[in-house]
Order: sequence, then C-alpha cells, then structure tokens
Amino acid sequence: MSEQPEREPTVDRVTTPDVAPGLAAPRTGHEQVDAALGSLEGLDELPVDEHVAVLEQAHASLRDALSRPVEPA
Repeated sequence: MSEQPEREPTVDRVTTPDVAPGLAAPRTGHEQVDAALGSLEGLDELPVDEHVAVLEQAHASLRDALSRPVEPA
C-alpha cells in the first residue's frame, strides 16, 4: 500500500458575515462588550507585534464583563 504525501494545510481568511474588514463591529447593547469590540477596530493597521497587547486587553475586558452578574432591566 503506497502512502500519499501529507498535504500542506490551507488557511483561508476568515471573515465574520456581519462585519466586513475595515468596518465597525456590530453593537451589542452591552457597554463593556461594545467597548472591548471597539478596541479591536483598526487592529489591521497596527504592527503585528502590537496585536497581542490589544487582544489581551480586549479579552480581559470581555472576561470581566462575563464575570459580572446581569442587572435586571
């Protein structure tokens, strides 16, 4: 039985259907979540070595938002 050579995985650019590259993120109505998502706008214009800090800050903000109890409307 002959082995077939491993194929290199292909990577396609993933885009969110709601947000085209370069457009603002959709609003969620949750102030802290919207602020975290907004902080990612313009990320593609920053040098790659600055992405980690921006993503870590957004992640921390989203984790904080999830850890807070939901206030009744």
